[in-house]
Amino acid sequence: MKVSPVIRKYRSADATYLQEIDRLTWHPAVSPAPSPTESLEVYRRHLQTRMILVAKVEDEVVGYIGLAAPTCLLANRHVWLIDIAVHPKMQRQGIATALLHAAEVHARMHHVYKLSLRVLETNQGARALYERVGFVEEGRLRNEFFIEGNFVDDIWMSKWTGT
Repeated sequence: MKVSPVIRKYRSADATYLQEIDRLTWHPAVSPAPSPTESLEVYRRHLQTRMILVAKVEDEVVGYIGLAAPTCLLANRHVWLIDIAVHPKMQRQGIATALLHAAEVHARMHHVYKLSLRVLETNQGARALYERVGFVEEGRLRNEFFIEGNFVDDIWMSKWTGT
């Protein structure tokens, strides 16, 4: 069943909810990094390094999308690298799609014309979602990670949001 989340900018009080979402969604099929274990204060500092939009359903924070410049180069400021997570109990209900669409609108307002992301080849659900909303594979780093005894490709995807 699809829901219609309210999308808004991150507030400091959201950090606890986002940290819990990360804890619940972080596993080897979606990330080569170990599960985040930092304190809430360290996590809050990490959140301040990017722009974040959160999704709420019935006053509960259920997902987020982070937007950040991939480099500090002025020539690369038209690109945002994104990361996204949705609470497991709310997945496949349109939350991620709503967040991706909101990020695209937000990007255009900030003169950002390309959204990029990285996704593991093993994360087939996320790859299908990204393709559904218009992301295309731009590159593949073959056998980039060795996770749980298997080599895994790292896939770069992007979507042009400009005109």
